[in-house]
Amino acid sequence: MSSSSAADPDFAQVKALFNEICDLPDEAAQRRRLAELGAPAQLCARVLRLAGHDATTRFAKPVAGMLASVGGAELRPGERLGAWTLVSELGHGGMGMVYLAERSDGHYQQRAAIKLLRGWSGEAALAQLARERQILASLNHPHIARLIDGGSTPGGQPYLVMDYVEGQRIDVYQHEHELGLEATLELFLMVCEAVAYAHRQLVVHCDIKPGNVLVGSDGRAMLLDFGIAQLQGKRAESGVDGSAQDGETLALTPRYASPEQRAGAPASSASDIYSLGAMLGELLQALGPAAARPAEWQAIVRRATAAQPEARYLSVAALMSDLRRYRQHLPLAALPRSPGYVARKFLRRRWPWVLAGSGALLMAALFTLRVVQERDRALQAEALARASAAQAERSAAQAQGAERHALAERDQAAQARAQAQHERDAALAAEARADAERRRAEAARRLAQQEAETTRQVSDFMVALFEGADPRVSGRPDLSAATLVDKGRERMDRDLQGQPALQASMKGVLGKVYENIGKPRAAVELYEQAIALERAKPQRQPLREAALLSRLAVTLSNDGQEAKAVAPARRSLALRQPLVAADALELADAYNTLGLVLTRVDALDEARRCLDKALAIRLARQGAEHLDVAIAIQNLGSLALRAGQLREAEAQFRRALELKRRLLGEQNPSVLTSMQSLAVVLAAQHRVDEAEALLRELVAQRRAVHGPQSATVASALNELASVLQDGGRSAEAIAAYREALALHEQLQGRGSVSVAVNINNLATALEDLGDPAAESLYRESLAIRQAALKPDDLSLARARHNLGRWLLRAGRLAEAQPLLEEAAVQRRKRLPAVHNDRIDSELTLAEAALLQGDSSTAAAGVALVQAQEAALRPLRRVALLRLQGLLASHLQQAQQALEHHQAALQLALATVAPEHPSLRRLRLDVAEAAAALARTLDKP
Repeated sequence: MSSSSAADPDFAQVKALFNEICDLPDEAAQRRRLAELGAPAQLCARVLRLAGHDATTRFAKPVAGMLASVGGAELRPGERLGAWTLVSELGHGGMGMVYLAERSDGHYQQRAAIKLLRGWSGEAALAQLARERQILASLNHPHIARLIDGGSTPGGQPYLVMDYVEGQRIDVYQHEHELGLEATLELFLMVCEAVAYAHRQLVVHCDIKPGNVLVGSDGRAMLLDFGIAQLQGKRAESGVDGSAQDGETLALTPRYASPEQRAGAPASSASDIYSLGAMLGELLQALGPAAARPAEWQAIVRRATAAQPEARYLSVAALMSDLRRYRQHLPLAALPRSPGYVARKFLRRRWPWVLAGSGALLMAALFTLRVVQERDRALQAEALARASAAQAERSAAQAQGAERHALAERDQAAQARAQAQHERDAALAAEARADAERRRAEAARRLAQQEAETTRQVSDFMVALFEGADPRVSGRPDLSAATLVDKGRERMDRDLQGQPALQASMKGVLGKVYENIGKPRAAVELYEQAIALERAKPQRQPLREAALLSRLAVTLSNDGQEAKAVAPARRSLALRQPLVAADALELADAYNTLGLVLTRVDALDEARRCLDKALAIRLARQGAEHLDVAIAIQNLGSLALRAGQLREAEAQFRRALELKRRLLGEQNPSVLTSMQSLAVVLAAQHRVDEAEALLRELVAQRRAVHGPQSATVASALNELASVLQDGGRSAEAIAAYREALALHEQLQGRGSVSVAVNINNLATALEDLGDPAAESLYRESLAIRQAALKPDDLSLARARHNLGRWLLRAGRLAEAQPLLEEAAVQRRKRLPAVHNDRIDSELTLAEAALLQGDSSTAAAGVALVQAQEAALRPLRRVALLRLQGLLASHLQQAQQALEHHQAALQLALATVAPEHPSLRRLRLDVAEAAAALARTLDKP
């Protein structure tokens, strides 16, 4: 029992009665309330005396402070609390003294109200107060008095510093300014907006009443003491203050407090809704019976002040919605939506339209009556007129007969003239058509002669070229196909000067030969020269130019210059579209080429549309058993592989391979291409044994068909090395990569993009073994691509990413970071979020952030990848799980770290071969995480 309660046995009852009347506007209302409560006369007089000292200021509670004066030592004006100097005493709040203060630290001028809080002592209580105070300080709303500062007096008593607000209580302001319903509602909605904002911040007021709402001279409502009652409630509930005194009550006003608050239950947002409803009811009563009586207002107040929290409005926003619906004459949520009620609201809302519609109907009825009367008069007049007209018509009939006879004779003469003119026009048109046909036939004959002559010259040239390969003529029995074609190119440049048409045809033929023997750079050069010659002809042949553009696009794409291939592919389609039918095979070729190159630059949606059109045309024109159909199916498989749809890709590749074998046999370059594609998709599904067997067969057949010195052999060796690397057989993989690199370098030179790809792949195998030689290879691969490709080519992003990853894992973070970031920026611009390369960038950047101690950036990167988790392939999921484990370790979450690392290891074991180098790192991660967890458990 507190000392004040011991000295005055009626203290608790006086305080409770005072809290009931302190917010009533005048003494008459206070006396009526005391009578309703049945208070003894002696206590009534005492409470009324105390209420007479209550000041109508910002906090309006000096008497409550007198009742609780034993709660802490008083301060005097002039004393300083932190940056504030006390100016004067404003009054006593239910929880302590309130002072007017001015800022005195010299930074700027500011006035504030300082409230001393009773009953907070002890370190635990003050710590809890500091936490709750931080939450209240975060409230920033134009209708909430802010919590500015806080601290403790030299005597250890906590205080709060809040905005100083000058104004009148909302009920007083309403009375003195004679506010009507709309103005009252506007003020009340301001209060609701403040409470709704606080609820969104998970803060409740706990003591909403007219005394805690001031209206300034600008007409703006401000909600005071936000959350202070909640602070007291939390202190009482937690029991952290060992000095909490018996009989102490929470700072609430029973008339506005919800039933659950009065019963001592914790306050919630529903409690604030009850208080708002109670205050709204009083404000409406103050407007007089006419404002408070309507059923809609009674329903709103009744809903807000329901005894059970679940029967009230679900939120302050719902209460505000009903208020606004009332103002807009819309049906309320607080009332049943009966048809009559909805109709009344509609009429109230749309009465001008209803009135206008009724008037329009009346006018229409009057107009209709007038029209009927006028119609009857018109019918009478019409009958008279018809009688007169009948006589006139009979008189005119004879004259018209004679006129018709004359007109018929005139028409016959005109028809004869028209027939003669038509026959003359037809004769002239037939003559013009015949002349045009003669000209077209002559042009076709000349073109056919030119084509035949060009074909003969090309044939003679090729025959002479192969005669030169005869050892009896050349004296060189070891003359290779590549050397033979090189000699043919030299002879063409020498012997065909001044014959551009023949040069264009020969360059196209030799370009195709170079492409087939695995020399794409030479093929590209010849195709570009042939296209330039075609464009320079006096009589251009767009379809021939389009065919050369298609070959150029395919060769560029196969040589790793995917971005450069798009423009010639689009130009080829644009040239053909206006010249051929919609189902022409030339158009299918153009769609197929464009779909192929778009697939390789990841424009997958447009690529699928093109490839589907190509396949549809070929099926319709060539039937299902045709090589071009097999090629179209093959390209759709490549699209599915690029999109990560591995099962669809495998099905398409097998379908294409079976069709090609039926049409071409086993040892055909096109069949071998489908075999290689099938092996790639098997490897992507981690079916290593199947992929390896198929690739070894492919390498042997490539050598048999193309010879050992061929780019196609190098490509097959590169794929075999990749499968061996995935199977954990690093030494064999490195040997195969080196053999492929040597072949590509011999055929294309060290500066080609294909060589750069081989160098990069060899570096990845060395990186798996931790071999430092990987770094120089990564740098060389990047340098070659920078010299050969445009700055925005995605191949550059891959080279930068791989070099950055090596440097990161070598501990050279400063060198790695710019490379990784540049690659990520380029990939984010060009690739969808689900693309493997973009996933790799996000994971590696998150790992780099973690190594710098930036766990928030790392967590953001993990979240980006987690958003795409459903589409991740197994090895990317392994990388994600590992990164989650590293992040948990960094955050000292040892148990979660171990679980993530174990999950990563289990998924990897189910995905890669037992000898794969990555398993060593994953097992080490599990061991380190287990050790960290053990150390955590061993701590006292």
